Amino acid sequence: MKNIILTLSFFFATTLCFGQTLGYSGAIAQYNGHRNIGYGANVEYGLNVSTNAAITFSATLLLANRKEAGFDLSYLQIPVTAGARYYIIKNVISPYVTVEIGASYSKIERVEMVKFDISPSAEEHQELVRYRNVNLGFGTTIGALINISKEIDLNISARQYNVLYIPTSFLAWNVGIIYNLM
Repeated sequence: MKNIILTLSFFFATTLCFGQTLGYSGAIAQYNGHRNIGYGANVEYGLNVSTNAAITFSATLLLANRKEAGFDLSYLQIPVTAGARYYIIKNVISPYVTVEIGASYSKIERVEMVKFDISPSAEEHQELVRYRNVNLGFGTTIGALINISKEIDLNISARQYNVLYIPTSFLAWNVGIIYNLM
């Protein structure tokens, strides 16, 4: 429940602050070989520098949790990025590709059952690992804008983002509304 409230707060706060692109993100987060289905929100601002190119700035909030026998993982990722977008064609449907670089705040908590002795009679103990840090990251996005009106586009995209120095990455899909300010 706490994660849903945090996501909705982020969603509504960014609506008031930016208003360029706002969307819901689903995600497959991966940490050290463990994959989780997660959710989040994305805010993006784009500045067109030519007919087919734009500079982008984005902030994303991704949350994922996984619980199974002997394993518990909680994952929070907040990448803030700058990138370059190229529109392959500009029409009613405008496909694009984006390359981005940025910084990502990571908060990962993992609880595992481990044995400190390799003998079959050894007792299992819980081990809690907490990781919080800001690391560099990079990613790519492919997507398409579907023109709804002069001011509004539907943005559908898939994004792969890798965080450097920790074994973390995510694949997110986003559906959002773009309100064209100019």
